[in-house]
Amino acid sequence: MTNKLKVSEIITSAGTQIRVAMDGQVVREYAEAMRDGAEFPPIVIFRNGGQKILADGFYRLAVTCEQGSDEITAEVRRGTRSDALRYALSANAAHGLRRTNADKRRSVEIALAEWPKLSDRKIAEICAVSNNFVSECRRQLSSDDTCQRQSSERIGKDGKQYPVKASDSENAAPGREPAISVPAPPAPMRSPEEIKGLPGRLPPEFKAEIEYHLELVRADAEVVLWKLKDNLLEPGDLDDCGAELRFATKKIETLKSFLETSDLKQTETQN
Repeated sequence: MTNKLKVSEIITSAGTQIRVAMDGQVVREYAEAMRDGAEFPPIVIFRNGGQKILADGFYRLAVTCEQGSDEITAEVRRGTRSDALRYALSANAAHGLRRTNADKRRSVEIALAEWPKLSDRKIAEICAVSNNFVSECRRQLSSDDTCQRQSSERIGKDGKQYPVKASDSENAAPGREPAISVPAPPAPMRSPEEIKGLPGRLPPEFKAEIEYHLELVRADAEVVLWKLKDNLLEPGDLDDCGAELRFATKKIETLKSFLETSDLKQTETQN
C-alpha cells in the first residue's frame, strides 16, 4: 500500500541503514533531479504497530528533509524490524545507487550478527552476494572475535539445522593475518610539532579501515539506543556493539601509537 507519511514519524535509527556512509554528492544529485521534476519510487516502510521503520530510501528521505518537505510517498508493508532489515540487506542490488564492496560487506556482517545460525548460502541469498563472499566475511569476523554468537550448527535454505563442517572451524582459526603489518619496537615520543602533519600522511588503506569500523560502531550504537528507548533491548544486541567497539578500540590504539611513536611505515598495532 502506498501513501503519504509524515517524515517525523519515520524511524531511521533501527539499524536498517546498510550503507557504510551517505555520499553528499549523491544527495545533491538527487535533490537537483527532484527539482527538475524527476519522479523517484516510493521509499519502503515496515509498520510494526505504531512504528514505521525505514527499510529502503535513505537518500530519498534525506533529500526530502533537506528540501523542507514534511511528507514523503512511501510503500508501507506489515512487518517487524527483522523483516525491514531483511528487505534492506538486498535493497539496491538490482536498482538504485549501486552498492560498494564495503556496503556489501557491511550487509553480510549485519546479517551474520542478526542470524548467526543461518548457512552461508542463505545469508548470501538474503544479501544478494556470493557464497564465497559470505564465507570469507564469516572467517574474518570469527578471527576478529566480532561474531561471538556463532553456533556449532547452521540453518540451511531448507530450514533444517546442519553441523558446521570441521573445515569451516579450521578456516576460522583465531589470529588472521593483519592487512597492514606493524611491529612495535620502542620509539621516542614525537613532539607536538611533528604530530601535526601526520594525519594527512596516513596510508589510505589504514585510514579507510579505521573509518569503516567506527561507522560499524556508530550503527550498532544506534540500534542499542533505539531498542533501549523502546524497552526492546536484548543481551545479544550488547554483544554485537561491544565486540565491534573492542575491535575499533584496537584500531584507535594503533592510530594513537602511530601518531606518538611509530615509524611512518609501521601502521599496525602489536595488540
